Amino acid sequence: MSTKSRIRSWAFGLVGLAALATSGAGCVIESSGGGGSCLPDLVVPWSVVQNNPPIDTPITCGTAGADSVDLDVNGQFFMTQACAPSQGSGSFLVPAASTGTFRLDVFLVAPGGAVLSEAHPPDVTVGCNGLTTPTVVLPVNL
Repeated sequence: MSTKSRIRSWAFGLVGLAALATSGAGCVIESSGGGGSCLPDLVVPWSVVQNNPPIDTPITCGTAGADSVDLDVNGQFFMTQACAPSQGSGSFLVPAASTGTFRLDVFLVAPGGAVLSEAHPPDVTVGCNGLTTPTVVLPVNL
């Protein structure tokens, strides 16, 4: 698994949160195609598992040694979500600026920024009714 460090600038995060908080429509992500006048939501659920095929056992972030999950959308950092030691799953809500196709990358991150697991699911196409993706599984070798 990649050990590349995913250090995020606090200033960048605060600017991003401020932009989200002050956005009248709540739209922060542009699609790579499509368009239209609707403003759909994209929900990206995630789950942490012990990498033990064929049956991957659900585990907590504490067991995995993680403290956060990062989501990139269309190659751009979208947000970091805290992952409590007792938590093993969660979801991101991505307010989209339009319908279209989106590329998602999800990272399970340890304190200090090391990536413990990453997932790159197939691109998703979001229509006016929004979309909840299949759960993105983040396998961890223990």
